Amino acid sequence: MRDLCTPFDKRNIVYSSAVNTAYEQAVYHEYVAPSLHLNTDERKVLTSAQKAQFENDAQMKLETTQMQQAMQSDTVASELAQQKAKQEHDNQQEAQRNIEEAVISQEQDKGEIYE
Repeated sequence: MRDLCTPFDKRNIVYSSAVNTAYEQAVYHEYVAPSLHLNTDERKVLTSAQKAQFENDAQMKLETTQMQQAMQSDTVASELAQQKAKQEHDNQQEAQRNIEEAVISQEQDKGEIYE
């Protein structure tokens, strides 16, 4: 086969900051976000599907190294911070709604006692 086609030489390409940011966001949405929202069984299914994408261990190790570097980036950190802030906001709204419902039910109970 080598007589027919010379082997492909991989090049190290330096990406622009926009491409790096897009890659970091893709890593967040593909690997980080599912781990926050999926249960253990669903995570195992996702992990096995992701492992099946690689041809060999060397390719998987290279991609894993790149993903780990991307996960330590500012983009992933900001995505996590936004997700955490949104979740805290949702929790606060739920707590406020529960308090308001409790006050309304207490007022209704008081109204029934007076009648």
